[in-house]
Amino acid sequence: SGETSSSAVQQPLENVKPGTYDSADTAVLIAIDQEEKTLTFLNLEVEKKYTLTMDGATKLYDKYGDTLSLSQIRPGDVVDITFLKDTKRLAGMQLSAGSWNYNNVENYELDVVKNQISIGSENYKLSNITQYFSEDKSIELMDLNAADILSFQGIGSRILSVRVEKGHGYLRLENDEHFIGGWIEIGQSQIQKITEDMLLLVPEGSYQVTISNNGGGGVKNIVVYRNQEITLDIGDLEVPDPESGLVLFSL
Repeated sequence: SGETSSSAVQQPLENVKPGTYDSADTAVLIAIDQEEKTLTFLNLEVEKKYTLTMDGATKLYDKYGDTLSLSQIRPGDVVDITFLKDTKRLAGMQLSAGSWNYNNVENYELDVVKNQISIGSENYKLSNITQYFSEDKSIELMDLNAADILSFQGIGSRILSVRVEKGHGYLRLENDEHFIGGWIEIGQSQIQKITEDMLLLVPEGSYQVTISNNGGGGVKNIVVYRNQEITLDIGDLEVPDPESGLVLFSL
């Protein structure tokens, strides 16, 4: 009889007027399923995750009330939502006007001991509900690196989400025995002495790599992908044979 009573109260989804809702929340969007048309959120107060379904009647807006498409929404966004609790139907979602965001930040300081990130002269707190994303997938705080370019979203002094906009990969040299003690220059900003079995952390992107040692070496082009290791074979670069001469002093 309990099931009969519940179904009598709930209206079929097709009979619900567009825009109708009985619940509202400010949350962090943590996942989007494009095929199933579902979105998963994290409530900021009770720290509970829940999933809602959207349809053609669901309205999406930016902070200023302009219409958005689902492709313009990303995990990590702080949003104000309205929904029907019983049917788990998302009625509307808007990028929260009460939130702030800093995009593509290169200069920041991460203090994992204090759970704090400094951006300019301002300090912001990380907490157990702060969400971290790379390529729109969840990661952990420990996956961040100072070489990454990040975006931050939050409310007040709290950081609610961190997105890796440009991450890092790794470069290993192969057949480099003739260049040990020489130098490797990656792009315009990274130069380092070549040591045995070295593994270099490099921001993702395309680079021109210059190898030099005792007048020998050359230039190679590489592409570094996020969270991947690439191997650069420099065995074909020439190192000139040592030359000797004779100096005769006449005193």
